[in-house]
Amino acid sequence: MLKRYLKRDLPEVNRLQIKLKEFFYHLAMDKKPVFWLFPFKIFLGLLSLFYFILLKFITFFCGKKEKFVTKIISVGNITWGGTGKTPLVINIAKYFKQKHSVAIVTRGYGREKRTGMPADEVILLSQRLSNIPVIVTDKRKKGIERAIREYGAEIVILDDGFQQWEIKKDLEIVVIDGLNPFGNGWLLPRGILREPVASLKRADLFVINKVDLLKDGTSLYKLRERLKKINPKAPIFEAIYSPRCLRNLIDRRKESLDILKEKDVCIFSGIASPDSFKSTVEKLGCKLRLVFEFLDHYPYRETDLIKLCAMCLREKISILVTTEKDAVRLVNFVEQISKQFPSLSIFSLEVELKLLSAAEFYERLSLISNG
Repeated sequence: MLKRYLKRDLPEVNRLQIKLKEFFYHLAMDKKPVFWLFPFKIFLGLLSLFYFILLKFITFFCGKKEKFVTKIISVGNITWGGTGKTPLVINIAKYFKQKHSVAIVTRGYGREKRTGMPADEVILLSQRLSNIPVIVTDKRKKGIERAIREYGAEIVILDDGFQQWEIKKDLEIVVIDGLNPFGNGWLLPRGILREPVASLKRADLFVINKVDLLKDGTSLYKLRERLKKINPKAPIFEAIYSPRCLRNLIDRRKESLDILKEKDVCIFSGIASPDSFKSTVEKLGCKLRLVFEFLDHYPYRETDLIKLCAMCLREKISILVTTEKDAVRLVNFVEQISKQFPSLSIFSLEVELKLLSAAEFYERLSLISNG
């Protein structure tokens, strides 16, 4: 039997954060059409209107886009939350690294300033792409200049670059979450849109992710038709998360996915799209007994993991699985936790973004390096 311990069993600070997360999520997604939420929706709607005016003001005064001597490939999205940008950046970087010098420029989401530690995405990029420089900066132009000056980058991949209006890009890739493309259609903070949907006309190509998790083909068809209507010239590709292996967080050894089959499992994550992670793990043939969902980029503490492990022991569960991004936030205390709970195994699920029409996608990329 699946159990979700989100409020009753977690520390008080976590319960409050999760309640706030759920509250704003329901507002942004219109999940609870109850009357008492109406004043909040009006207030957030006014903020969204102000945000829209601010966007128009910023984009109007951006001026001429700056052109660089190197090729710039942007991978971004139009919504707040996880769509699959990071694994796509990894795929693209590996492809170009075969023949070109490549660098990645990313913002890092400010975690360095808050905690002194690199952001989850930065660590993941560095781990997967050990021979490719990852430059973290709030000033993307300076990051590109550094990539050219210090690393001789012939191709710069701009992570989360769709909203970098002042930079001239050679290829603008927009990743879209197939399960939740545009939320309720409102801009932040009333919805999850970072720009109006009409802004997608700037894209050079689309990648719709998580298409395997859609319940039927109707929603995918409607999404494709909507994108074609907005931007008929941009080709549309589809992608899925493909599990690669399990990584033991204690000794870093790889394990086969088969070890989860028919086993009782606890999963926990602090990501923007926990439902897709849950669905991916379920497809591996295990029995999900406990599911913990924290805030996106949640800064885990040792007490959090102790509480999770204690619950697993109580429920006679010996395997815990989390995401790669979450795993990088556990490294400081996971070894100590393993000594307290030697009967438990903690894994991260390593996945890659699998493009369903990979040959056509990379053929489109090759036009950039050859142009």
